[in-house]
Amino acid sequence: MTIKKDQFSADAIQSMADYLKALLQIMVNHPDGLLGNVPGLLPLALPVLATQTMPFVSVLNSILSQAKQTPNNIAVHVNDEVISYAELVDWSLAIADELVGLGLKPGNVVALCLPRGALMIAAQLAVLMQGAVLLPLEPDAPDARLGFMLDDAEASLVLTIDAWSERFAGKPILSLPP
Repeated sequence: MTIKKDQFSADAIQSMADYLKALLQIMVNHPDGLLGNVPGLLPLALPVLATQTMPFVSVLNSILSQAKQTPNNIAVHVNDEVISYAELVDWSLAIADELVGLGLKPGNVVALCLPRGALMIAAQLAVLMQGAVLLPLEPDAPDARLGFMLDDAEASLVLTIDAWSERFAGKPILSLPP
């Protein structure tokens, strides 16, 4: 492993080395465990995370960059649903075009009440592509709670599927095919 010494202080390098050593020891002691379930791992990571000065890259830009580099690689694999980065970006752009056609402006709040899967991810990316604000809604929430959230956030639009659209009567809706 090499570290660019001009990008990190000696203390930061030592913190990273200590963290890596502790992480490897945890992996040896718990070979079948999930790292997220290991107690004490986050406190070990905090000094390392505090020393990092990484450039900010948005989720949208990361996905678009990956799609450009490896368009045929799998972007989403949920149950039997598998789509490539190219397909995900194309699908998101199609939804984004529909949003523009409905008059969506950057900064508008768009609620998403969609089943978990590729459609949800494509819709989220479409909202981000338009510079809008994403308001995720849990489909299992009571109608009164959903209505309150939409009103409180002043949502401009709800993206949902036909089967759930009646829950949002009186609100602007874009029903997406499942």
